[in-house]
Amino acid sequence: MVLETLQGERYAWMARYVIKFSKGYGIKFISHLDLMRTFQRAMRRANLPISYSMGFNPHAEFSFATPLSVGTWSIGEYMDIGLEHEMDEKDIVDSINSNLPPHIRIIGAKKMDDKSKSLMPMVGGALWEVTLVGHKGLNSDMIKEFLKQPEIKVEKQGKRGTRIIDIKPMILNLKTIEDNGGEFIFSLKSLAGSKNNLNPDLLVKALKAYCNELSETEIRDIKKIETYTLSDDGLISLGEFFGILGSGLYE
Repeated sequence: MVLETLQGERYAWMARYVIKFSKGYGIKFISHLDLMRTFQRAMRRANLPISYSMGFNPHAEFSFATPLSVGTWSIGEYMDIGLEHEMDEKDIVDSINSNLPPHIRIIGAKKMDDKSKSLMPMVGGALWEVTLVGHKGLNSDMIKEFLKQPEIKVEKQGKRGTRIIDIKPMILNLKTIEDNGGEFIFSLKSLAGSKNNLNPDLLVKALKAYCNELSETEIRDIKKIETYTLSDDGLISLGEFFGILGSGLYE
């Protein structure tokens, strides 16, 4: 099978697979580029029949659904790969896992339909678990009052400079998980993707602007639980959409 992109590059492969993987706590400070290189080396060592582009500068055909920020770990990441011929899904998982370093594990793999989109434009949401310290005054009641605001505006720094955006439409769910005095842990389900994207650090910035008592609040940990896509039934996980079972229990 030969496919052609809008840029004119031609790719040849017989099978595409979506892969769910985890990036553990122990390597949360490695960059997205380093993660890509790690997978490239692992797939080469596994002797997977990776498909390569047919352009002037051939490169391995695999891509990530979303880049993961430095300092964030995840049990719900996805990538897709193109192979020159079909393989058993379990063999793909086992062969890559046997060549990956600690703290990175393939959770599952599933063959994609030939008509499936690439993963990146499919991403519509994400679920996060965030741990804060120095959170004097922050509690479940404050979270409820914070969400009652008609708008939640915050300053966002982007490639084109700084702008003020309203993040309230991007917050799908925000609830307290634990408040033990030393740490405040909450879950955030938010829009994610190329059009609308709310990262937890931006939400924390808005919380600190809302309450002066939170000026000393810092993020201790950000864990991504799942990545979602928009279906006819609303947001569902990419794993559920493609039929990948299992959860990322590796740290």
